Amino acid sequence: MPKLETISLDRFQVTPFKRAIRTKRDVIAIWMHALKAFLIGENFVEEQDRVGSLTISISAMSRLFCETEQGKKSYSVGFPFKLKDEDGERIFLSRGNYLLNSKTTSEILALIADNNALDRPDFYTFVEAVEEITADDENAWGLLRELMLAEDGYIRYDWDVDRKDGNMHPEHHFDVCYSSEATYKVGLSTAATRDVFIDMLDLETDCHFLTPAPK
Repeated sequence: MPKLETISLDRFQVTPFKRAIRTKRDVIAIWMHALKAFLIGENFVEEQDRVGSLTISISAMSRLFCETEQGKKSYSVGFPFKLKDEDGERIFLSRGNYLLNSKTTSEILALIADNNALDRPDFYTFVEAVEEITADDENAWGLLRELMLAEDGYIRYDWDVDRKDGNMHPEHHFDVCYSSEATYKVGLSTAATRDVFIDMLDLETDCHFLTPAPK
């Protein structure tokens, strides 16, 4: 069984996780917002206010599962960080052993959101943008490089009643990949709960099987 760390989200906390994911920048932002949420520590969301959740699943795989609409919409990306527990406190490290704290995550978010550094047309203006944000943290550039090179493994589950269209757009389906050049759907015959979603991607459990679409 994988090790699971889960926190609930209310309608305000879920906002950054509901934004469309179209580029690697969007995935990096999800990683940073998720780390911030887990670093807060205690879960203060009352059950009646819960609209979504974040789950880190660690076994032979390491993944983040984001539920943005309870039981209906969720997605998963790889989780390229190490999680440790020190005296009851969550500690996150990158694969290169950079410490992930509130300051570091804010620097990365500022870099990808406010300065559009990843869109700079040439190397020199890109470096200037990076240096401006990372001047006070010598590890920030190494961390950003890790995040840019990390495989994100994006897959989204959707229970889409409004746009269902037979086997072309099944009511229950997975969307695999996020770019328009690579994305495709895999139809499901029934709803996929969070536990099913996690089990499907777990390397230590039996595989799930694809079958031809019903006629």
